[in-house]
Amino acid sequence: MQIVASRRQVLLKLLTDKDKNMDEDILKSMTESILEELQPDEIVLFSSCARGTEQTDSDLDFLVVVSDSEEVRRHRRQMTGRVYRRLAQFPVGKDILIYTRGEVERWRKVPGHIVAIGFDEGRRLYVR
Repeated sequence: MQIVASRRQVLLKLLTDKDKNMDEDILKSMTESILEELQPDEIVLFSSCARGTEQTDSDLDFLVVVSDSEEVRRHRRQMTGRVYRRLAQFPVGKDILIYTRGEVERWRKVPGHIVAIGFDEGRRLYVR
């Protein structure tokens, strides 16, 4: 029987220095899941976990950059739902923001926009 770690256990593992390999294993697995689902151009971890200021109730914030297409603009919510379902196996809070490459270029230099914040403070987990 497989025992699933609680959300608190996963976050504590992400927060402790002694388990840095576990941190990276979890992030790698989550990144691979996003890659399999969307085949994005880029995945950025941002917010408190990227800054190193996370708390035990912090979530993981992902900015996912995909190629420009009309499909993305029309079906972004469904795409986001697919990623959430794919990441449901990881018992930690998460936010997934999906933007097209064109949207990223448009918003990247706008102070205070979530895209600018994500790229300014974020950690790139994957770049195509």
